[in-house]
Amino acid sequence: ESAVAPWYHAQIAVDRMRDTVSQLTTVGRRETLASRVSLADVVRESLAIARPHLDRRGVLLVEDFEPECFTLARRDNLGQVVLNLVFNAADAALLAALPRLWVKVQRTEDQVVLVVEDNGPGIPPESVSEIFKPFYTTKQRGKGTGLGLKIVQDVVTAHGGHIEVDGRAEGGAVFRVFLPRAAEAWQKPVTAGVPGLASRG
Repeated sequence: ESAVAPWYHAQIAVDRMRDTVSQLTTVGRRETLASRVSLADVVRESLAIARPHLDRRGVLLVEDFEPECFTLARRDNLGQVVLNLVFNAADAALLAALPRLWVKVQRTEDQVVLVVEDNGPGIPPESVSEIFKPFYTTKQRGKGTGLGLKIVQDVVTAHGGHIEVDGRAEGGAVFRVFLPRAAEAWQKPVTAGVPGLASRG
């Protein structure tokens, strides 16, 4: 049994990495059409997927969505961003006595903002500038590939947005995703900002 267990866990880690790399290359494979979408609707759909996982792990979810938060995005890619941030935050919150997760959708005059906050141990100051680098992870060995946040950053950049991180030395972390606010329905190719993302014929 002792000889099988290490091999088994190693295979799980390899399979997880293969799946994540596949997602990363899919983001950069072709041009995709962005359409006007409600950020709040995309977040609700993503949380419906995540909620059973959160409930099983005892993570309390608090939601707060402002109206009229539209952006130009590929819906499935945006949902991928939401799920990745939510699952990461849930993992961190589990280290707290009473794990909690806050997900908010806000707007400014020209931006919509996704906020994902947890009450976990926070992110060390020296790690904040590293977390978006490929293969960097603060999780235990075998529990992360270090590519999830890289995918999130590439998708957000491709949609003309950016991410801000507040690591909070006193505990907890806040991720804010800023995207251009859309007032009119229209479509355009989403390609800018992702290295290697270009039409291949």
